Amino acid sequence: MELPEAITSVQGLIDHLRVGDPHFDTLFNDGNKVLVAVNQTVVDRNHVLSNDDEIAFFPPMTGG
Repeated sequence: MELPEAITSVQGLIDHLRVGDPHFDTLFNDGNKVLVAVNQTVVDRNHVLSNDDEIAFFPPMTGG
Protein backbone atom coordinates (compact mmCIF):
# COMPACT_ATOMS: atom_id res chain seq x y z
CA MET A 1 0.00 0.00 0.00
CA GLU A 2 1.39 3.38 -0.96
CA LEU A 3 0.96 5.85 1.90
CA PRO A 4 0.99 9.64 1.86
CA GLU A 5 4.34 11.10 2.94
CA ALA A 6 2.71 12.65 6.02
CA ILE A 7 2.16 9.19 7.52
CA THR A 8 5.34 8.36 9.39
CA SER A 9 4.21 6.29 12.38
CA VAL A 10 2.02 3.33 13.22
CA GLN A 11 -0.52 5.69 14.78
CA GLY A 12 -0.56 7.79 11.62
CA LEU A 13 -1.28 4.65 9.60
CA ILE A 14 -4.08 3.65 11.96
CA ASP A 15 -5.62 7.13 11.72
CA HIS A 16 -5.38 6.97 7.92
CA LEU A 17 -7.08 3.57 7.81
CA ARG A 18 -9.84 4.68 10.19
CA VAL A 19 -10.76 7.66 8.01
CA GLY A 20 -10.78 5.59 4.83
CA ASP A 21 -12.86 2.62 5.96
CA PRO A 22 -15.50 2.35 8.72
CA HIS A 23 -14.48 -1.26 9.39
CA PHE A 24 -11.06 -0.05 10.53
CA ASP A 25 -12.71 2.60 12.68
CA THR A 26 -14.66 -0.13 14.46
CA LEU A 27 -11.57 -2.33 14.83
CA PHE A 28 -9.39 0.37 16.36
CA ASN A 29 -12.16 2.04 18.36
CA ASP A 30 -11.43 -0.25 21.30
CA GLY A 31 -8.28 1.54 22.46
CA ASN A 32 -4.92 -0.21 22.49
CA LYS A 33 -6.20 -3.79 22.41
CA VAL A 34 -4.99 -4.42 18.85
CA LEU A 35 -1.31 -5.39 18.77
CA VAL A 36 0.83 -4.08 15.95
CA ALA A 37 3.93 -5.75 14.51
CA VAL A 38 6.36 -4.15 12.10
CA ASN A 39 8.67 -6.57 10.32
CA GLN A 40 7.53 -9.33 12.68
CA THR A 41 8.35 -7.40 15.86
CA VAL A 42 5.61 -6.09 18.14
CA VAL A 43 5.90 -2.30 18.41
CA ASP A 44 4.04 0.57 20.03
CA ARG A 45 1.97 3.04 18.09
CA ASN A 46 4.73 5.67 18.09
CA HIS A 47 7.01 3.40 16.04
CA VAL A 48 8.39 5.20 12.97
CA LEU A 49 7.60 3.50 9.67
CA SER A 50 10.01 3.06 6.77
CA ASN A 51 9.45 2.19 3.13
CA ASP A 52 8.82 -1.51 2.55
CA ASP A 53 7.91 -2.23 6.20
CA GLU A 54 5.56 -5.14 6.74
CA ILE A 55 2.81 -4.13 9.18
CA ALA A 56 0.53 -6.67 10.81
CA PHE A 57 -2.42 -6.10 13.13
CA PHE A 58 -3.39 -8.71 15.72
CA PRO A 59 -6.85 -8.54 17.33
CA PRO A 60 -7.31 -9.34 21.00
CA MET A 61 -7.22 -13.06 21.66
CA THR A 62 -8.33 -15.24 24.49
CA GLY A 63 -6.94 -18.55 25.49
CA GLY A 64 -6.34 -20.86 28.33
